[in-house]
Amino acid sequence: MKLVQVSDVLAKVVRQQAEVVDLAEKRAEVLSCIEEFEAVRAECRWLTEYEHDEMRYKVHSSCSCTASTDHASATAVLGTRA
Repeated sequence: MKLVQVSDVLAKVVRQQAEVVDLAEKRAEVLSCIEEFEAVRAECRWLTEYEHDEMRYKVHSSCSCTASTDHASATAVLGTRA
């Protein structure tokens, strides 16, 4: 039966940890590109949905302001007559 030295095991763990760190550094740039690509895809998907939304130019009933303002109300607020 072969006895394992603690120092040998520790040296092996340190080597493996260094390899993992090296791989992580190499993959960081690729992962960054993937994240950027996913963000661009999400933005493109939103823009496509927005372009196909027929209601995007219409005022929703929940909006407190409307495009057409009552002329009498406007003149009362401004204090002028047209």
